[in-house]
Amino acid sequence: MNINSTIRAAITPIVSVCVPHLYTGAETEYCTFNYTRYPAEYSDNAPMAVGFSIQMHYFLPLKNNPNDKLSQIANALFAAGFDYPQIVDVTDDTGQHYVFETGCAEELA
Repeated sequence: MNINSTIRAAITPIVSVCVPHLYTGAETEYCTFNYTRYPAEYSDNAPMAVGFSIQMHYFLPLKNNPNDKLSQIANALFAAGFDYPQIVDVTDDTGQHYVFETGCAEELA
């Protein structure tokens, strides 16, 4: 699994700009994401899988209604094989910002 490609494939039909880490472009509605990779599912003192703890950030102007896209993004992440995300609203006076906290695991070969 290429985690970046999987996230981008799930999100770009909903929000056209979805990049890892930092977006420096001119769009006012966009997504960024980051993740932590960790060993998981141990057997005989060795990891049998790799887990991913993912944060996907959705940014948009204060005046926009986010409700439809919040549901679409959550459902798209789940359909792409991630855990159903928790959504945290961290909006401030500069714009709306929602953090989707999700994860997945991949078996090691």
